[in-house]
Amino acid sequence: MYDWKTLQDNLNQALTLSSKAFEDYLKYIKDNASLRQIDNTNNADIPIGKSILQNNNLHLLQSVQFENYLDDYYVFMDQRTTEYKKAKTLTEKIITMLENQLQ
Repeated sequence: MYDWKTLQDNLNQALTLSSKAFEDYLKYIKDNASLRQIDNTNNADIPIGKSILQNNNLHLLQSVQFENYLDDYYVFMDQRTTEYKKAKTLTEKIITMLENQLQ
């Protein structure tokens, strides 16, 4: 059970960091691109259609800042996934231990 507390702390930290990274990433996009255009490009069902102010966002692909925000988000989501996998493994271990004690 000692392992569970450490894992829970690590998972909470990964959740916090990935959420913050996504907020930063989304803010950068909102400040520097058209979300409406991105949604339209991804075939989202947007009744108002594509942007009339900015018809493409290709400049984002040449931005070091955009790359950094995207990289942070990817790294923290990867850490989050790793922690979830550890939680699943530990949960299965605990269940097995409890089942063995009941026999």
